[in-house]
Amino acid sequence: MSVPAQNIKARVALVPQTVGSSTNNVYGNTLDVRGFDSATFIIGARSATATSVPSHVIIEHADDTNSTSFAAITTISSGLPTQINSTALTNQDAFAVVNVDLRGKKRYLRLGLRASSNTPTMDAVCILDNPGQAPVNATAAGALLFNAAG
Repeated sequence: MSVPAQNIKARVALVPQTVGSSTNNVYGNTLDVRGFDSATFIIGARSATATSVPSHVIIEHADDTNSTSFAAITTISSGLPTQINSTALTNQDAFAVVNVDLRGKKRYLRLGLRASSNTPTMDAVCILDNPGQAPVNATAAGALLFNAAG
């Protein structure tokens, strides 16, 4: 008997795109995190090489969806390495996994990436969990298709 996943919501945080090498960040989707206490960003590198990765990973939050309202969560963004290179990185590996404690944070989140050189292709998903009201069932998990196999 399979057990459906509960108490999580999956969201696409960043569709596959090229992260340019400049001082401008590339931002992903605005995510509504209301009702959840935890978020995990899983960032993938589709063009993974030792030097073709982002140089900065930024997590921002805001009270509304206006792009000018977002500000970096400094305890997270400043705690991440400013240059991340790995010769062992493969397309199977997550480039980075960033956990965010949402308690005391604003309602909306977004992921920002910036490269210092090259132009890596990146993508990301965000898994929201620890809801204030449980359970969140598979229908509300944020996916068009859900299958509990087992």
